[in-house]
Amino acid sequence: TTKKRLTITAVLSSKNSKIEQAEKDLLALKVEFSKNGNSISVVNYVQINSSDPKPTSNLKVIYTIEVPISSSPNIKVNNDFGKINSIGIKGDFTIESKFCIVSLTKHSGAIKLKDNFSMIDLNQINGDLVLKLERSALSITDQIGELEIKSSFSKLELTNLQPTSIVKIIDKHSQIDITQLCFECYTYNFNLEKSDLSVPNGVKPYYISNQLNQKVGVIRGSKSLTKTIDLASTSGIITLK
Repeated sequence: TTKKRLTITAVLSSKNSKIEQAEKDLLALKVEFSKNGNSISVVNYVQINSSDPKPTSNLKVIYTIEVPISSSPNIKVNNDFGKINSIGIKGDFTIESKFCIVSLTKHSGAIKLKDNFSMIDLNQINGDLVLKLERSALSITDQIGELEIKSSFSKLELTNLQPTSIVKIIDKHSQIDITQLCFECYTYNFNLEKSDLSVPNGVKPYYISNQLNQKVGVIRGSKSLTKTIDLASTSGIITLK
């Protein structure tokens, strides 16, 4: 029988208006693969001596990871100034990123993500999400599972969330838009400090506290049972649809 293997391909490139410089700089770009038990690690870096000039070329490494359908790997990615693109992966993801473009589609498994200054698109996710964001742009569409977000100075667009029990969002200084196909199927708890809240026409929040700078309350959908969306926001803009 043919063994099913996980394969990783790395393509290194160097771009410069001067071909000789591009070729020279490419020699400094290194990729190391290592295996420890069932774990595979891949690291890329630029190797230069203290006396050598820094590379002036645009250096890039593109990784392609092919995963057998029958496997469920745990994947950890640490990436700055790059792109992370995944389609149809089954397994747990841990991502740390800065200044990236992150796109995960048709993913089955838990995702933990810590990010600064990136654009993140999560589409058709079946698994729990734990996200910590700062100055990021996040879009989630069609997620089944628990969701926990801690964010600041970000923009969150959340569409058709389907938690098994709870969505929890703690935020400062962000714009948050939540669009649910069944608005009435959820209970919305909110604790807002100097934040604006917009709700659909005809929906009346029940306020436990309605002060000038502090609003605490709940919106109970007529079809809601045990599924809740908890919102805590400081100096933000919240829109529920």
